[in-house]
Amino acid sequence: MTQQNDSQVPGIFDEILQMLKSVEGNIKNQTCTATAQRPPCPPGYNQYLHHCFKLFETRITFMEAAAACARARVPGGGTLAMPQDRGTNGFLVSLINAKDRYSSGDYWFGLHDRNEEGKWEWMDGKALNSGISMWGMDQPNDIRGGEDCASYGWKNLWYDTGCSRKNRFICQVLSSGLLLPSPEGSVLS
Repeated sequence: MTQQNDSQVPGIFDEILQMLKSVEGNIKNQTCTATAQRPPCPPGYNQYLHHCFKLFETRITFMEAAAACARARVPGGGTLAMPQDRGTNGFLVSLINAKDRYSSGDYWFGLHDRNEEGKWEWMDGKALNSGISMWGMDQPNDIRGGEDCASYGWKNLWYDTGCSRKNRFICQVLSSGLLLPSPEGSVLS
């Protein structure tokens, strides 16, 4: 092992200082473009796993709600929320309870049997898996006939109801962070 004498130490520090100044000069001469991280959800939406959800207080029919969600300000638009698993359903119930703990629900989500009575399907066309449904007691019952759309109801359970009824609604979009301009006069503004 070689030892350095005291006269060599200042020279090493000078070399290190020169190297640091050189690196600093190179950094200053480079053009750095920082990209801001996009938010995972549009403003007002709440993320759960790979989706973002938002409750809307406007009371409209099931089809109007589906159309409003499709106009969401993200690529590909959105859809009425599809709680296809217990975790997502629990998350949506927590959003409803945070809005109004004593609410009777009455929020549209993307489940219907409009194509064939008793054959419940999600907005994406997938069949309802009966193992994860959260129907209220004796639901769905089509008691008044034409109860072809699902909504959260009493105790935040699922109820079938007439699609022309005016309820609040929940939209779902993919969490991508890509925002598009809002259409003027949109319910989603």
